[in-house]
Amino acid sequence: MVGFSRSKYKSTVPPASSVAHDASDEHHYMLSTQFQPCDARRAFPCFDEPALKASFELSIEIPENQIALCNTPEKETVPSSRPASSNDWNWKVINFEKSPVMSTYLYTWAVGDFEYVEAKTERKYNGKPLRVRVYTTKSLEEQGRYALEHAWKIIDLLSEDYPLPKMDLVAVHDFATGAMEG
Repeated sequence: MVGFSRSKYKSTVPPASSVAHDASDEHHYMLSTQFQPCDARRAFPCFDEPALKASFELSIEIPENQIALCNTPEKETVPSSRPASSNDWNWKVINFEKSPVMSTYLYTWAVGDFEYVEAKTERKYNGKPLRVRVYTTKSLEEQGRYALEHAWKIIDLLSEDYPLPKMDLVAVHDFATGAMEG
């Protein structure tokens, strides 16, 4: 699981029709990035060194019944010019806001059949509380509650200033590392 890769899981409820699955329909797949230093180049062309920084603007085309996440909020979502597939779903293009200057290993995105639980920080960042969400595959969002109850408190405890307008945590099935900065 390096670069932009898929993660296999067993769905506890019927997933969206566009979610990829194995031949037996037992395992389904979500997509996410894992950019330790020097792994971002597996997903897009870049100078992938921690000392070199840039800002990023992501546009991603996905089935309209799935969710895409990125470090930055969505700027706009527009219908795709791709024709509807024979599998009964349409496509959309999500354009995300430009990121602050950062190392490539901090930039991240994920695509899947997600649901979330949400809270806000008590401290204000740029004049307002920070939105914090924990995303999971469908029907597992309550399993993210513990992480959510602590995430906003940790941000408030450790951050004087937070550079992004939101914090999304994503539960990735079969993730190879214990945690990630994205």
